[in-house]
Amino acid sequence: MPIGFILSNLLARAESATGVTFLDTDGEAIETVCSDLEPEAVRRAGVLAQIYFRRLTRAVPNGDEQTDLLHIEGEQCHIHALGLKDGFLLVVVQRAPSLASQTRLALRSAGSQLEREILS
Repeated sequence: MPIGFILSNLLARAESATGVTFLDTDGEAIETVCSDLEPEAVRRAGVLAQIYFRRLTRAVPNGDEQTDLLHIEGEQCHIHALGLKDGFLLVVVQRAPSLASQTRLALRSAGSQLEREILS
């Protein structure tokens, strides 16, 4: 299953989502899908999420549960980031207000698909 198909499904399933991007370990966008935002804006949000995600994983020691989810909440948008194996990151940009829990479920589902079909 191509990456674009998985990202498009995530964009459709996450209420109020305006963009989705899949980043490599260096923060470079492998694929970006958008509805209301310019692709460059979604990629910049992805890079921002990558920076915060790396800082979070360094600050929180890995115990029984791995830190794999980041949610940045702003006045006009939310950024959700899911860490995948080997340092890849899946990011959803969403208009506020929104249902974050629904987006997290869709994000985890898409992340599982990417790990199973692309990163294995």
